[in-house]
Amino acid sequence: MSKDWLKTAPTRALTTTGASKHAERGLTSVRDEVRKRFGSPEVQQRFRRHMAMMLLDGSSSMAGEDKLQHAKSGVVEFANKANALGYEVGLVVFNCTAELLLPPCRDTAQLRAVLRPVTATGGTNLTAALSLSLENLTANGLRAAVVATDGYPNDRPSALAVALEMKNAGIRIITIGTPDADQAFLRELASASDLASVVTNAELQRAIAASATRLLLPSANPRR
Repeated sequence: MSKDWLKTAPTRALTTTGASKHAERGLTSVRDEVRKRFGSPEVQQRFRRHMAMMLLDGSSSMAGEDKLQHAKSGVVEFANKANALGYEVGLVVFNCTAELLLPPCRDTAQLRAVLRPVTATGGTNLTAALSLSLENLTANGLRAAVVATDGYPNDRPSALAVALEMKNAGIRIITIGTPDADQAFLRELASASDLASVVTNAELQRAIAASATRLLLPSANPRR
């Protein structure tokens, strides 16, 4: 080994160490810039999954005046609008019990298929429908539940208890009722008074479809 190399070795080591530190500082700077550009709540929100659950009353009272048919058509239109906003849409139908007919997704054709055989029968077990929604609205983004009904719930206190649990979990509740529904209950069930509406039987389709406009936009910061 030459004496000249030994003389310059400390300088070389310092230079190498300095370069490493410089590279590390550069990497940290890049990471900070990435966080600055892509770590904002607004941007992160766009990369999250957003879900809306439609809770459709399938009780026997929905058979009259084509209410159920109007509601079914409204659900499909709602799904199309919600999908366009970035939401996956699921469906729960309730009567004496409640059934998850479709987990949140973007498949409108499948939604039409599961809606087709739904008939009006039995009571109004809204508590079970709300519980199913709470279990299946598992997205890390915005979440909402839309209730469409023409009646009175089988168990008002338990339905409100589950609704409160949903609200505390950050799920927005929107309610749509016909004149026969328990309007005071639906106002209390909704996350806010302006998220509860009463419409005629003939307006049910339009109202359900239009409820998509009451969903929070994915680029927004949810308040409810």
